[in-house]
Amino acid sequence: MATFEGMVDKLVELKDTWPMIPLGSYEPLKLPPLRDDVRPIVIFSPHPDDEVLLGGAIALRLRHEGYPIINVAMTLGSKAEERPRRRAELKSACEFIGFDLIIPNNENGFETDDFVNSYSSVYLRTSNFLKKVNPSAIIVNHREDAHSSHEHVASVINMAMICSHWKGAFIESEFWSDIKNPNLLLEISRDHQVYLLKALSFHKGELLRNPYHHTWPMKLMDNVRRCEIVLGKGVSAPPFKFAGIYMVSQCDGDYEFGKMSVIPARALYADDSVSAILFS
Repeated sequence: MATFEGMVDKLVELKDTWPMIPLGSYEPLKLPPLRDDVRPIVIFSPHPDDEVLLGGAIALRLRHEGYPIINVAMTLGSKAEERPRRRAELKSACEFIGFDLIIPNNENGFETDDFVNSYSSVYLRTSNFLKKVNPSAIIVNHREDAHSSHEHVASVINMAMICSHWKGAFIESEFWSDIKNPNLLLEISRDHQVYLLKALSFHKGELLRNPYHHTWPMKLMDNVRRCEIVLGKGVSAPPFKFAGIYMVSQCDGDYEFGKMSVIPARALYADDSVSAILFS
């Protein structure tokens, strides 16, 4: 008979084996061909690994629908001595998961202080990038994600969107702090959860320092419990195991700061088309 004692013991037993899983030793994913009739999707990542933790789940779904994915690594972290290692890990992770990679500022990323001391320069450069690339969707962390670099990047992207009069789907994600009023619960299939963990595993230095990849799937499982925050109090939890939570808005190129039209709250299953919802 199954027991709670057995449940806890089995979880601890399994967790003890997780450090033996190889990191960053996987062949690139075999992905569908890219479409030539769509605008790309851009992830603005505050740090290396955020292309997976913040943008990966929904971007991977869109990549399977033929959309080019561009990861813009806004910084390479705050410690200059670690940036060569983080840059190399980031390039390997993006190659594995099929995302193009752009590292601004001559592949050095922006400095943390740039978001305070050179704020206008950073958002103007980002605005010019948006005008040039004209993505169909932007993925970035939300503006209250409880980490200074995450919040700075979100603020820069919002200002760049205004400055460039960009039009498209604006997708806010979360990691350090929950989104207060999310409107999209996205199923992450078993295979995609594996792909995301393998991509994350290329960030070896970070995972050896803090093995957050061990508990990240539990966070995505807990997102299923949080379905009531997305879909309304009292709803039954959907039958899937893992989920990402997002806030999706539509930008028409002429909006005030923080004021955009939001899509109706909904759950998207693994077989649903993400692009049909974002770009309908």
